[in-house]
Amino acid sequence: MNTDLLNERAKTHGDFISGAETFYHLMKPIIESQLFERNKVKAYAATMIAAKLTRICNGDENFPDHWDDIIGYAQLATGKQFEPTGTVSLPFAQDIHPDLGGENI
Repeated sequence: MNTDLLNERAKTHGDFISGAETFYHLMKPIIESQLFERNKVKAYAATMIAAKLTRICNGDENFPDHWDDIIGYAQLATGKQFEPTGTVSLPFAQDIHPDLGGENI
């Protein structure tokens, strides 16, 4: 990453070094709980939520993406992910894989 990008991200995500310290303290109880052995999906969601909380605590707490992402990861952990609202037509799909045949996927 270049310096300009790091400086720009620091505005919303916070300082990387401070974030690493915060993330460690948020992850320690998750790791010690053995959640990864019991349920990898929920453990992964908890990890991503911890990452977003780290950005909230060290960066811009008003940045809506952090909060929206937490909601999304919680829904994935509980199996309540958003349902698709329609089909996506990929007319070029047969170029990617001949079995797809350009159908709606």
